[in-house]
Order: sequence, then C-alpha cells, then structure tokens
Amino acid sequence: MRQAVRKSWERLRGTFDAQDVCLVAGVAMLSLGLQQVYPPLGWIVPGAALTALAWPKKPMVIVKRQPPQET
Repeated sequence: MRQAVRKSWERLRGTFDAQDVCLVAGVAMLSLGLQQVYPPLGWIVPGAALTALAWPKKPMVIVKRQPPQET
C-alpha cells in the first residue's frame, strides 16, 4: 500500500508545479471576492478565465498518414 501511495505521489508531484498552485489559489481568491459583490460573478468570471486558459492556442490539425510509396 505504501508503495502505491508513493508512486501516486511521485506522479502527482511531477504533474503539478508552483505555477499551477498559484493559478488555482488566485482563481479561488477571485471567485470568493466576486461572490461577495454579486454571487453569480463568483462562478462566471473564474469559469471564463479557466476556459480561456484551457482553450488551445492553435487549432488542432489532424494529419492522416500516407502509406509509404514504393519506388
């Protein structure tokens, strides 16, 4: 059991870094602050911000592989 937990922890630690933690903390603080002003804003603005960050910058292009040509 300990080895499984250790492997999971190593995988998680390699996935997230300090920038990710700061992003989540910032979005949480933004959400809580906006919710005190107008409750729906606490959901709308952080959701839009996370969507904008997650949106792919370049359109994804699917390339079909051509079979090798015989010469």
